[in-house]
Amino acid sequence: MLKDSILKILEENKGTPVSGLVIGKRLGVSRSAVWKGVNQLKEDGFSISSLPNKGYLLDESGGAVRPEAVGS
Repeated sequence: MLKDSILKILEENKGTPVSGLVIGKRLGVSRSAVWKGVNQLKEDGFSISSLPNKGYLLDESGGAVRPEAVGS
């Protein structure tokens, strides 16, 4: 899913804002699609900041716990 790919990019760049344009180019989608994916992640409980003229930033706490990150 798109939002999983966006989350992966934000996690790879934790602590550094990533622009919607860069994410979109990397995934082959529009900035609008990136914006929608980021909003879905926020609805899922992830703490993502939108920084004007800089991009999206996954907050240091990370927010929600990903199921694959939980050991069984």
